Amino acid sequence: MAERKQLRSINEVWEDLLWPGGGIMGPDPEQSRRHKAVAEVLCCIPEEDYQKLSNELLDQFQWFIPHHEIRGMVYPFFADIFPEEDPETKLSLKPYAQVIYLSPVLEKSAYDIVVAIVAHEIAHIVLGHKIMVGAEYETQEQEAFDLICKWGFEKEAKKHHAGCKRRESLEETMVRKVLEPVTGKESVRLDKTSQKREPLDVPLKRVVDFKDQDVTIKRDNIDGPIKRSQ
Repeated sequence: MAERKQLRSINEVWEDLLWPGGGIMGPDPEQSRRHKAVAEVLCCIPEEDYQKLSNELLDQFQWFIPHHEIRGMVYPFFADIFPEEDPETKLSLKPYAQVIYLSPVLEKSAYDIVVAIVAHEIAHIVLGHKIMVGAEYETQEQEAFDLICKWGFEKEAKKHHAGCKRRESLEETMVRKVLEPVTGKESVRLDKTSQKREPLDVPLKRVVDFKDQDVTIKRDNIDGPIKRSQ
């Protein structure tokens, strides 16, 4: 396991313009758990990748760390990515903003999980990963995982990864519990690339939204809908 150590002060991070929001009055890691995690990660990233962030990539991403009491707002994100034209199709994506968003929900998470998430998102920036991915999703996630382990955040990364696996397993179990009485078999999977539940070979007439209070499922060979309360 790679060891991590503090390689620079938070003031150096601020002077290099990497601190979220710029911090006119100076950096304040104590303003939230997320800011504290950002400080720890940026102060410990190996020099080579830190220099890449503070020089080559400085103008290619923005932070969005909203206060937990903000319930809604209009926030301007200026384009920092300008895709090149594809030589074959002569088409290109419109300019867009690359934003690291850290949810207020993280204030209620274990600190090592917050550190893992911050490091993971920064790793995507360092690795130059594309935001709009399909088949490359799993590869990019593994590359980000490997990089933060190399940075010295292996313990945090493994804990976060295990938690994600447990939640994914729980979701699939909940889906099966709803569908098995109707289909008689395990017939739903979670598509990791699109994050959507996909029926495999179930002749259902409608897709179920499990967030609704009531779930209605109807199959071709069943008369009338079967209604279950969630």
